[in-house]
Formats: sequence, C-alpha cells, structure tokens
Amino acid sequence: MEKIVKTARQLVEKTGRHVVSVAPDETVMTVLQAMADRDVNGVLVIDKGQLVGIVTERDYALKVELKGRTAKDTRAQEIMTQDVICASADDSCERCMEVMHKEWVRHLPVIEQGKVIGMLFLRDVLKEVVAEDEHLIMDLERERIESGGNTGGSY
Repeated sequence: MEKIVKTARQLVEKTGRHVVSVAPDETVMTVLQAMADRDVNGVLVIDKGQLVGIVTERDYALKVELKGRTAKDTRAQEIMTQDVICASADDSCERCMEVMHKEWVRHLPVIEQGKVIGMLFLRDVLKEVVAEDEHLIMDLERERIESGGNTGGSY
C-alpha cells in the first residue's frame, strides 16, 4: 500500500495560497493592509522579481511595536527577515513539514525555476500531512479486512 503524497506545488494550487508580496520600500502599514486584505499573517518582500525577505505579524510586533516605531514611518526592508527558508515546488508535504519544524518557521515560500509560485502556511501543511496519513491508515484497514483480517482473537 502506497501513501498518496502531494507536492508543495500541488498544495499551493489546492489552498490557493499564491504570492502575497510587497516591495522593500513599502511602509509597514502597507504590509499590514496586505495581510488584512488576504487574511494571512505573513507577506513576501520581492524586489525586481526576486525574493529578498519576508515580513510576518511577529516581525511587526517585535521590530515595530516593541521598539516604539510606527507602521507609517517604517519600511518593510527595515523589519523583514532576509534569510528566507524556501521549499522546492517538487518537495513533498512531509518534507515541507520537516523543514518548517527544523527551521522553526510557519511560512514557507515555494520556489520553481527560481521564482516564487506561492507560500505554504504551517496550518495548511499540517492539515495535508494528517490527511495523507489518515488516508493511508484507512487503506491499510480496508486491506486487512479484505484479506480476512485474522487478529488472532476469537469472538
């Protein structure tokens, strides 16, 4: 019995989590509005077609609010995380989950041929990995029942 495994590309297509981005010189207010408009808690910072960073709600809280700055006067490039951990479009959802766990990130941009095609969020990846495991368990149970399912007990 084989486990059905989706790729990062397939999960981006399924969830519709396409690229939500801002330019590096946009204000944090613009970043927050983009998050609110798309109901996400992180946006990518893209400059001339290249991924240069990511800004999350956590970045805002720690680098703007706690520092006494304002969203109107602070630029995305001032608070973005520059070393962005990414997934390949062909990575499995399990692999994405491993990377997110190991790197302690909740947002994972998906790259294909050097371009960002979408972003995965921890909740989406976790939901998919659980669904894949549940599907495998159901298949194994069905196979056990169809093969006679001798459990060794007599009822």
